[in-house]
Amino acid sequence: MNVNKIIFISMSLMILGCKSQIFENNVNYDHYRIIEKVDYSDNSLNPKTISYEDLNFKGLFNYSSLNKYNVKYNSIVEKERYVNFDTIFSVEKRNEINKQFNSLNSREIKPKHLENSNILSNNKNNTIAAITFPFIVESSNKIKYGFIYRNTKGLLYIYRKINGSWDDFARLEIHTAN
Repeated sequence: MNVNKIIFISMSLMILGCKSQIFENNVNYDHYRIIEKVDYSDNSLNPKTISYEDLNFKGLFNYSSLNKYNVKYNSIVEKERYVNFDTIFSVEKRNEINKQFNSLNSREIKPKHLENSNILSNNKNNTIAAITFPFIVESSNKIKYGFIYRNTKGLLYIYRKINGSWDDFARLEIHTAN
């Protein structure tokens, strides 16, 4: 074998190794940080997320539901809007949110990307929480918001990224909405 072939083969293997590392490093860890923010203390988490097709109340997974069902309960009779999402998202971003809701796909949650993989279920006999894979939309003022739904609680969690950390921003009770 001549030296040129050895160099070519060596370079090819290095490039292929680098490409696979690039794809591995291309994981958006923000999605996994959002997954870990949801409270699973009462259940373990199904390692496979649910898709739009798996959702109950599909008609409520849209931008207009964000404002309609986003209320804070102060007492039995009084409801006060917690946040007006129209002040956060432009029309273009609202359409993006609708598109993201409608294109939720089922995915495997990779334990190696979680800081705490103990939240994942490994026993079919446990009560298992199922979630949608989170999606992230940037607001008009460049703040990122993450959306994730947990079916066993009927809650749509909305997180906001501030100073590198995902903070609880709003929760919508989708299962009780009418």
